[in-house]
Parts: sequence; structure tokens; C-alpha cells
Amino acid sequence: MPLFHYRALTAKGEPFEGEMDAAKKEAVISWLHEAGQVPIEVKSISNSAVSVQKAKIFGSKKALSAQDVNLITGKLAIMLRAGLPLDNALGMLADLVPSRAGQQILEKIQTDVQNGDPLSKAMQAYPQVFDKLYVNTLKAGEAAGAMDTVLERLADYLERSRELKETIKSALIYPAILFFVALVSLGILLIYVVPQFSDLFAGMGQAMPLPTAIVIGVSEFIRHWWWMILLLLIAAYAAAHFMYNHPRTRKVIDQRLLTIPLLSDLIKKIEVARFSRTLGTLTANGVPLLNGLSIVAETVKNTVLSEALGSVSNQLREGKGMAKPLTKSGMFPQLAVQLIHVGEETGELEKMLNQLADIYDNEVKETVKRLLTLLEPALIIGLGVIIAAIIMSILLAILGLNEFAV
Repeated sequence: MPLFHYRALTAKGEPFEGEMDAAKKEAVISWLHEAGQVPIEVKSISNSAVSVQKAKIFGSKKALSAQDVNLITGKLAIMLRAGLPLDNALGMLADLVPSRAGQQILEKIQTDVQNGDPLSKAMQAYPQVFDKLYVNTLKAGEAAGAMDTVLERLADYLERSRELKETIKSALIYPAILFFVALVSLGILLIYVVPQFSDLFAGMGQAMPLPTAIVIGVSEFIRHWWWMILLLLIAAYAAAHFMYNHPRTRKVIDQRLLTIPLLSDLIKKIEVARFSRTLGTLTANGVPLLNGLSIVAETVKNTVLSEALGSVSNQLREGKGMAKPLTKSGMFPQLAVQLIHVGEETGELEKMLNQLADIYDNEVKETVKRLLTLLEPALIIGLGVIIAAIIMSILLAILGLNEFAV
């Protein structure tokens, strides 16, 4: 069915515009008249133009951030619970979004809803903003006639997920600053301090100790070939990015990450927390367990764990339950498997999944704290050792000069 773009005036004379699917132009004009609007212009939009427009909106990373989506979800739940019509609520939400691209998305969703589309279908057109989990949860809420409740649960899920991410990011700020300061300190030593002694030693015409020669060699290389080091770092980053986005190498990397002692434990806890929270939210909102598992498998970042969940989904389809396949995979902590088993046995899987998510959210926070407790002194000691080695190499050469003078 063709898509038409229209401009019209409201009964109060206020201009507005939107888009509508219709068999012909006259149907759009008739619909506007029936709604009490005065049509100004109605024109057909080609599918390619629509695709370009959507691609332009999709391409804007700042269109709707995760924080914007969380805000929209929570406010929409409040508005619907207060009895405000959905299309009016969407129009009010558009004013809360700072970016024009985000406003365009909400305005288009509002138009689709006014044209009779369910909210889930309207949002499904923007997968980079509203993911599969979000859309499927909305569909379940629409089928149950409990949109406000579902949106409240979605807002709670998004907020808890955001809090977990922010906890990890905040914890990494200090080590990142410490690492940056270490690099700057070493750079100053090697680029500005060491060359001063290098000129002194070169003028004496005496062979330098090996440690001193190594330090001066490194200093000279950095001073003259800094641009090559920069290019190598950029190339290494690009190669790592390419490898991590390639399915085959991504799986190899994810497998290796799961073999690193402390990091493996943290990754599993993060993924179990995400898995439990997501599946618990989906089942609480009426999404069938089998469908929920297939959605959750897409949200898990580690491909090895994601494939394990895919295998669990296949066995669940055969009626084998979820706890036993999780145990056989060997990828999930025993505590998580036991609590899921209890949830299946008691018929309270949804409640148990949410409790499991809370447990592992706290476990992630504690694990991050323990890792940082080890990382921070390791960085300080490492920096101290390197600086001490540089200073000692210079002192060795100075002592050698004194002996030569004597």
C-alpha cells in the first residue's frame, strides 16, 4: 500500500504533518476531514525515499540513547496508568527528547499508532532503538491488555541494566586515569629526561652499560618514530575490531576469555545476570519461555554462552526442561542452575530468575571491586618498577663515568 506524507491544520489552526498508508490520495484527505483537520498538502512518498529517511534516522547514534529509551518507557507507563490516550502520550514524549532525530522517531510512531498500528509494530520499524526484547515484551502486554504494567516492568529492567553497566564503568575510571598518568610519566621520562643524559654520555666517548643503552635506544626510537608507533596502534585497534566482529575469530576470542581465571568468573557472572534479568522480564510479561530463550540468546554478548543457550532452547523444545541442559553445557555457575531448577519444580521460574539476577548483580559488583583491589596496586607497582629501572640505568652510566674520571 502506498505511503503518503500530509500537512494539515488542526481545528485550532495549528499546523502539523505526518505519514499514512492508504490506497489513494483521496483516502488520506477523507481521513483528515473525518478527524476534523484541514488538509493543506498530501503527496506520495516512494519506498526508497522512506528507506533513505529511516536510514538517516537510524544512522544517528544520538537519535535516542539508552537513557532516553528508559525515560520514555517510564513516562509512558505513568501516562497510560493515568488514563491518557496512547497517541497523546507519544506526542508529549516527543517534547522530552533533546535530539531532533529522536523527536522524528516518536512522531512517526505516533502517526503509525494514530493510523491503527499497535505500538509494538510501530516501534519494530526502529530496531536500533527498540530491540527485539523490547518489542516482544510490548506485544505480550498488548495481548494481555496490560500495557502500563508491562512498560513499568520494562522501565525497571532497563534501569537495572543501566545501573549494572554504570557500576562497571565507574569502577574502571580510577584504573584508567592511573594507567593514563603512568603512560604520561613514562613519556616525559623517555622523551624529555633521558635524551639529556644521552647527549652527556655520547660526549664522553665511553661505552655505556647495557641497561642504559637499552633505555636510550627506546627513547631515541620513540622520539624519531612516534608516528609509526601511532600508526601501529591504530592498525592493531582496527585489526582487533575486525577480528572481534568476524564470527569465527569472535568465537575463538570468547572461548579464550572464558579460560582466563579471574576474568572468566566475571564474564560468566555478568552474562548470568543479563540472562536472568532478561528472561525473568520476558516471562513476567507473558512471553512464552521458548520464545524468551531465543531472544535472550541474542542479548548474551559472549558467543560461546549464546550458543549454549541455543542448545538449551532446542532441548527445551523437546520437553527436557531448562536446568538439565544448562548443567550439561558446563558454561553456567552451579548456583544459577540449582535456582533455575528450583523455579521449574515449584512453578515460580519467573520469581527465581529475578532473584537470581539480583544475586548476580551484587556478585558482579563485588567481583569488580576485588579485581580493582588487585589491579590498582599492580599498576602502581608496575609503574614504579619501570621508572626505577630507567633511573637505575641512568645511575649505572653516571657511576661508570665517575670511575672513568677517577
